[in-house]
Amino acid sequence: MESAIAQTHEYLADRLQVTVDEARKILNLHYRNGVRRHKRVNSRLVLRGTGIELESLAPFPISSADRVDAHLDVDTVLRDTLADLRYALLARYGARRRWDEVAAELSRSKDSLRMASKRELDRLRSKLGTNKNGSKSGPR
Repeated sequence: MESAIAQTHEYLADRLQVTVDEARKILNLHYRNGVRRHKRVNSRLVLRGTGIELESLAPFPISSADRVDAHLDVDTVLRDTLADLRYALLARYGARRRWDEVAAELSRSKDSLRMASKRELDRLRSKLGTNKNGSKSGPR
C-alpha cells in the first residue's frame, strides 16, 4: 500500500486539479497493479527433469503450411457468412477488437452487431456439430 501511495503521489504531482474520486481510482489502480506484481514474483514456475522429458511439454512450432491450412479452413467455414458479419467476427475474435469499434466501422449499433454475430456463431456451431466449448456434440 505504501508503494501505491507513493506512485499515486508522483502521478498526481503534475496535475493541477484532481477530484477525490479521481485520486481514489488512481490509488486503487496502483494498489491492484502492486498486488498483481507481488503475486507474479511469488509464483515462480520450476521445471525439473531432463531435456527429453521437457520436450514433450513444449508446444510444437507452427509451420507456414499449417498457417495456410488454417487460413483455408477459416475461409471455408465462413464461406456462407455475409461479408460484413464475416468482417465483424474476424475483427472481434481474430484481431481482438472491441465491439463498439467494429460497430462504428460498419455503421451499425453495437448490440445489433453482437446479436447477429451470436446467431451466426450458433449457426456455424450447429453446422460443424460442436458446442460452445469446442467439443463435438452428438450421440455418445
